[in-house]
Amino acid sequence: MDPMNNPTREPARDRFGSHEQFVDLNEAAQQLLQETHPGQHGHRQIALYKTNHTTLALFAFDAGGHMPLHRAHGTVIVQVLQGSLRLTTPEKTHSLTAGQVLVLAPDVPHDVTADQPAQMLLTVSLIPQ
Repeated sequence: MDPMNNPTREPARDRFGSHEQFVDLNEAAQQLLQETHPGQHGHRQIALYKTNHTTLALFAFDAGGHMPLHRAHGTVIVQVLQGSLRLTTPEKTHSLTAGQVLVLAPDVPHDVTADQPAQMLLTVSLIPQ
């Protein structure tokens, strides 16, 4: 089953319909970790907010979980909330721990690997800079 189409989640149009969005990241992470479907590549994710220009998503990685090489057409902001992650770009491998943030320019190829369980908050902004 595709994790973004989990039938137990409230539909996106209902989750993102308000002019204000409050998210308890700890609660969202616990709900994400309690979902019964298997994660893709050792991680689960949920969009916490999404518009035409901005996406805010929470990721929960199992030890060994990863996101294969990919790119986003907007500015990418990775915030490690728990654990640690390795994020590799063509220029460098970044070792990120809880409380650290990495910002990538649009279209920078990158992959993500968790050597231990980890949580990440991802923001992608498609607004021209």
